[in-house]
Amino acid sequence: MRPNVRVPVTKAQSVVKVNEENPAVLPCIVKAVGEGMSMPKPDHMTFSGNPTDYWMFVRYFESNLECETRSDDMRLTLLINQCKGKARSLIAHCSVLDTEEGYTKARSILYENFGKPYIVARAFVEELTKGPNLKPDDATGMRTYAQTMRKCLLVLRQLGNFADLNTVDRLVALANRLPYESQKLWRRRVAQTVRKTGREADFADLVEFVEEESAVVNTLPGQLCVSRKAEEKKRHAKPGGRNVTCATVTTNQSPAPVSPISCPCCKRNHVLERCEAFGRKSTVQRREFLRDKFMCFNCFGYRHTSRVCTQPSACTVRGCNL
Repeated sequence: MRPNVRVPVTKAQSVVKVNEENPAVLPCIVKAVGEGMSMPKPDHMTFSGNPTDYWMFVRYFESNLECETRSDDMRLTLLINQCKGKARSLIAHCSVLDTEEGYTKARSILYENFGKPYIVARAFVEELTKGPNLKPDDATGMRTYAQTMRKCLLVLRQLGNFADLNTVDRLVALANRLPYESQKLWRRRVAQTVRKTGREADFADLVEFVEEESAVVNTLPGQLCVSRKAEEKKRHAKPGGRNVTCATVTTNQSPAPVSPISCPCCKRNHVLERCEAFGRKSTVQRREFLRDKFMCFNCFGYRHTSRVCTQPSACTVRGCNL
């Protein structure tokens, strides 16, 4: 009598059995598997060693990768793969340790070097205070500055470490990076806060103020003002003008080369009143040319009109008031 031997059922056999019992199920299974294979792989967050990104990376890693497996060996592999640069170089050797010890050690190394509250706060302070002052027309810079300050506020509020940012010297240093007009408005905001609430303005107040200023600069009217100011600055920077003053300096060195005068009409080496091409234009054409170039009708200079020109009148026609 043959003993009862239990033969294992393969996945293919189980699928065939399901198909025989309920033929309508198999197409649904095939469709689900196909959709799963066609879905794009998620682009997981990486960590390069910037302390300002440490806690966001840790929360992301724990919520999206660590919870997917119970194997510390696999968790360590995922952690090393998601770290780049300095962060990876500090924990790469943990792969030679025992499974549980290696993962625990890697997490500890990352925290000790990038995650302690004072390290995160110091990194934020350096990122916010180092760099050139923002210009009034720098919409992108204002938006980036506001976003970095909001990120700093959220992270340090969670860590409970605002000591380095709520000091008067630190707030002054952060406000001094703003354009001059924004600095004046901030001083007014501080005075209003003291008068209404009886307390000094803190970092959270400054973050709210910078976000308001960034919103103003990045609106459509604000962008139009920025474009117009840039165009005016570009036009005023063009060489030209009727009166040219030359200075001679005697030194022991060879004189520096003098840039030739460029005619705004024909681009040749002469002033506008000696330009033959300009002289051949009609009176109406000459007026339109000077108006388009933002030049004075009297002295052919820039940055003023003939009504406020300080040069003697160049027109000999009696009664002319250009």
